[in-house]
Amino acid sequence: MSSSRVANWLDQKIVNQRRLCALGVLASLAIGAIVLYLTFWTTYGLLWFTLTNFFRVSPSSLLGMSAGFLVLLFIGNATTSREYLDKIELNLGPHRDLQVGIARATGYGWTLAFTDAKAARSFVKMLTTLLFTGPRAVEQSFRLIKRTVELGKIDRPNVAKLIARGFRAEERVAFSALEELWPAPELVRIIPQLAQIDGVVLLPSDPPGFTLSPALMEELREFRS
Repeated sequence: MSSSRVANWLDQKIVNQRRLCALGVLASLAIGAIVLYLTFWTTYGLLWFTLTNFFRVSPSSLLGMSAGFLVLLFIGNATTSREYLDKIELNLGPHRDLQVGIARATGYGWTLAFTDAKAARSFVKMLTTLLFTGPRAVEQSFRLIKRTVELGKIDRPNVAKLIARGFRAEERVAFSALEELWPAPELVRIIPQLAQIDGVVLLPSDPPGFTLSPALMEELREFRS
């Protein structure tokens, strides 16, 4: 398959990927806006119910505190490790099973989150993850915008040549074997762009190189025919 033919395919591929990213941006922003709207007014209602019973608080103050809470959620999402939040630990030993059964039977199952240190931490993590849904959706939209911009900056002729090389090889292509065609500084510039194309797999193990996924190989064969 010639590089010019791959270049034509790559043009269509990039257009399709940018369209998907644009749809993802709209979807992420819509979800984020809805979740943040619900979070804002839920916070407002909780503050009103809690504070107005003890203090004289104006509606504008409640609105400000609710908005401040949303700002704190964005800050917390940006500074908290997702790996830490995703690590859920629960005590599921035999005595714990009995305790869970009794709590459920008596209607106080919600108290289980506070009867064990691991369960309490896991409960807080799950609640935090839920509260971070809105900020994460907005964050994802910015990631997709960045990806859309990066796709538009791809050096299509050179990336097409690399993909054509991978298609003809049908196996790992070592970057060292490409230095005759591209100087090392040029390869360093092009490789991250190559990785932007869905189906291109970078291989960091020795020797470093790349390969094309079976799905991408099949897509190129269909385009060639």
